[in-house]
Amino acid sequence: MHFNHYLYEKETSMHINNFLKSVIPVLLTISLIISGYQLNGQSNLTNPGPKFKIEIQNTKNGISLGGIDGCAWTTLAFNIEVGQSQNIDNFGMVGKNDPTAVNTFSHSDFLFSITKTKDGISLDGIKGTSWVHLSFTLPVGKKTVFDESGTKAK
Repeated sequence: MHFNHYLYEKETSMHINNFLKSVIPVLLTISLIISGYQLNGQSNLTNPGPKFKIEIQNTKNGISLGGIDGCAWTTLAFNIEVGQSQNIDNFGMVGKNDPTAVNTFSHSDFLFSITKTKDGISLDGIKGTSWVHLSFTLPVGKKTVFDESGTKAK
């Protein structure tokens, strides 16, 4: 009887081992699939804003912008001096104290403030950007490109 009990335990142990060998790969696969979906969801949360791409040029008298992607405008150019700023959204220039700016804020995909500095440009993200503040050197006559994630690339 002792020997039969030993055989029963050994047989039960083999069934459990076989079961675990077949279930573990399935559980691992399911967990990898679920974690992949969670990662996709998280990446959408880190960059919730719309995509846009803008070329910026520091000019002698101000700033020139070229809407490459995500803008209703193709070119904006305006005169500002060092220390002055201008609000820009996907529809164009927006006045800081403009009563229509409130309406524009709710309908625009992005909104940022651009300031000419002594050495270049300063950007403050207000809506639809993953950056809060960008500042970079941009000599007069030079161009660079930025987007909703702050990437500077030509």
